[in-house]
Amino acid sequence: LAARAAYLFGRAHFDLGEYVKSLEYGQLAKELLSETAPAGQRAAILTLLCDTHYNLGGNDKAIPECLEALRTYDDQGDQRGQSTVLNTLGTIYLDLNQYNKSRRYFFEALEMAREIQSWPSIANSLSTIGDMYLQQGEHDDALVYFDDALNIQLQIGNLRKLSDLYLKKGQALVGLQDISTAQGELSQGLRYAQDAQDLSLQAKALLELGKVQGAQGQQALGIETIQESLNLAQRANARPILLD
Repeated sequence: LAARAAYLFGRAHFDLGEYVKSLEYGQLAKELLSETAPAGQRAAILTLLCDTHYNLGGNDKAIPECLEALRTYDDQGDQRGQSTVLNTLGTIYLDLNQYNKSRRYFFEALEMAREIQSWPSIANSLSTIGDMYLQQGEHDDALVYFDDALNIQLQIGNLRKLSDLYLKKGQALVGLQDISTAQGELSQGLRYAQDAQDLSLQAKALLELGKVQGAQGQQALGIETIQESLNLAQRANARPILLD
């Protein structure tokens, strides 16, 4: 019970973008796990630690937690859990510019999600594949995957996922030099991030909006917006956004 309570606190902080607190509770949950704890509980805690380390910029710590979670889900035959972790691993290797590994993990996750017809998992996989194309500069392909994911998420109503997808669409549109449309998508992403009360996503949205404002010749406004992003990123200790 104590391990589960710590996990739930960690997950709540994660959902609010408070990753340092999330990590504290996640590590506590792992320490409190008994040897007789259900495998599914262990896998959930490992997944939380994997995701939290990633959001704090600690890929070297995230990967072992992800791989252990993946093995645990595999032993339990939990394809939904496997799909989730495969997407995270794909994202980590995308950040490390290891595109072959990233692509393998992403498409394996999508295939698994489709097999079990898990729409949240399918949307997540489509989104991460879009990320891959975005990073490789293939903006048209990225938009196709983001739009497919968005159509699903609009039915599900997950505010954080909706925010993230609008921000990604905005970035792809910036890459296509469609600045005015991009600004609208980024603003929509910011509104969803505010509704979700996610500091990290708000910081990301403001950062991208500040870049667009700068590109439109509004340097003073852009600096003001990015400063606001910086303040929120510091509060959330969102290191990847702080670096940007």
